[in-house]
Amino acid sequence: MSNNNLPHWDLTPIYKGVDTPDFISDLEKVVTLSSKLKSDIEAHKSLYDIVTALNEIITIQSTLNSYANAILTTDTSNSSYIKAVGSVEEALLKFQEAEDLFVSKIKDYQNEFSDPRLKAYSYILNEYLVESTHQMSLAEEALAADLARSGVGAFERLYDSVSSSICDN
Repeated sequence: MSNNNLPHWDLTPIYKGVDTPDFISDLEKVVTLSSKLKSDIEAHKSLYDIVTALNEIITIQSTLNSYANAILTTDTSNSSYIKAVGSVEEALLKFQEAEDLFVSKIKDYQNEFSDPRLKAYSYILNEYLVESTHQMSLAEEALAADLARSGVGAFERLYDSVSSSICDN
C-alpha cells in the first residue's frame, strides 16, 4: 500500500503547512516570548504576569509540537516535516530555559501564591515548588534538555521512520 492510499490527518484548520507564515510566526513567537519571560523572571515581575506568559507560551508550543509530530506520523520520510519537528524542538529548548529559570526562582514568588487570580494555578505552582527542590543548576538543566532532544527524540524519530518504511514495503 503506498502512502497516497493511507489516511492522513487533516490539520489544515491548525496550520496550512510547515512553511506557512502562521507556523513560522508561532515558532518565532515561542522564542521571543520565552526570551521576554526570562527577562520578566529576572526582573521579578508579578507572579500573575509570569503565569499569564507561561500559559500563552505553553498554548502555542503545545499546538506547534502536536501539529509537527502529527504531520510527521503521516510521512516520516518527508524532509520538511522532519525539519519542522526539529525547529519546534529548538524553540521548545528556549521555553525550557525560561521555565527552568522560573522553577529555580519559584521560592521568591511564594508570597504571591495567595493572589486570588492564581487560585486555579495553585496545584501547578506547588508542583513547581516541589520540582525546585530536585532541580540541577540551570546549566545542567539546559544540557539535560538538549541531550534529551538529541538523544531520545532522535531515536524516536529514527524508530518511526524505520517502522513506517517497513509498512510501506
